[in-house]
Amino acid sequence: MLFSSYLFILAFLPAVVAGYFLINRYLPAVWGRLFLLSASLAFMGLWNVHFILVLLVSVAVNLLFGSFLSRAVAKRSPIGKPVFIAAIAANILYLGFFK
Repeated sequence: MLFSSYLFILAFLPAVVAGYFLINRYLPAVWGRLFLLSASLAFMGLWNVHFILVLLVSVAVNLLFGSFLSRAVAKRSPIGKPVFIAAIAANILYLGFFK
């Protein structure tokens, strides 16, 4: 499924947006995020099953960078800016490798 396909624009995208807002309205916010993660995995899996692993690695690395960055900002550590730059560089390199 491509972003420009009718299936994505007319079925998948509206279903995910509606599902996300309904879940966030009636359940805690963590469930909405999990729904978006599962919808992203489904989208990638519908295109190619091997891309699910690519997305999971990206999510895990960004989670680690985000948690480290959150702690650095809370402690007002000067290491926050280099970690932020490293996170952006890692994402661009990862995207460049798979593109």
